[in-house]
Amino acid sequence: MLNVDQKRIFDKIKSHLTSQKELEDLLENESSRLLRLDNIKPLIMFISCVGGTGKSFLIEAIKCLVDDIWHPKSSEIMCAIVAPTGIAAFNVGGLTIHRLFQLPIEHEGKTAGYWALSKEAQKRIKMTLKNLKIIIVDEVSMVFNLNLAYLHMCLEDIFGTDEWFGSKNNLFVGDFLQLPPVNGRPVFKKISNKLVKNRLGAANAVNIWKETVEYDELTINERQKGDETFFKMLDSVRHGCLTDDTIDMLKSRVFNVSIQEKYKELESEGTNPPICLFSKVDACQKINELM
Repeated sequence: MLNVDQKRIFDKIKSHLTSQKELEDLLENESSRLLRLDNIKPLIMFISCVGGTGKSFLIEAIKCLVDDIWHPKSSEIMCAIVAPTGIAAFNVGGLTIHRLFQLPIEHEGKTAGYWALSKEAQKRIKMTLKNLKIIIVDEVSMVFNLNLAYLHMCLEDIFGTDEWFGSKNNLFVGDFLQLPPVNGRPVFKKISNKLVKNRLGAANAVNIWKETVEYDELTINERQKGDETFFKMLDSVRHGCLTDDTIDMLKSRVFNVSIQEKYKELESEGTNPPICLFSKVDACQKINELM
């Protein structure tokens, strides 16, 4: 069941997609030839959400909504779920943004300039995405502004339109206080004139995020319900503003015994032991091997 925040966002997306489907149905009639699908502007939205606010649940609900409205065949991609890394994509049942859209990848700390897809690649991707209705980009904090421009240009090429993002609906999901892009600037930062010239072959820089994206937010934390102290502690760490109480709480959880001794202690916790955080991989591996 959706909470208040999730339902507000879900209902807005549902209203937009339902209107789009109704127009598509009208376009199938000969009497409606003068109608154009681009009469409905694409929905381009950023959903800000901290951990535990039900992001993955909402993404799954939106995917089911698309299925309910359009009834795609098993091979059709109507709701494309992507993320900047393989692990992030796996966690939401999607693909990396580079793989699905064939975007330039980083090499030796630098991302190549944009190149138009070959006719063969464009034809292949267009066939794969010909019935695409919405793109969901998860963990958007790790996507940098140049890749956002590449996504827009790629969708322009695929769908043959100069509308933003190929006139496709886009949902960007994540938390900008989490991991930033590696060797790049966040999506909400304007691309420098130098990068625009060198990588995009254009003359003027545009802040795509500011030009196109509307904002909404998930604020109700489902994961830490009933544990207000833990929630406030996590939130203060997230903002980098640790209170004395938070510092004392964290220090009280530091253990100085051997991993073997700590594991025996954890076993006594039963089926719901606390999470252990380690600064080194080998320490983490040791406790995992004991389990």
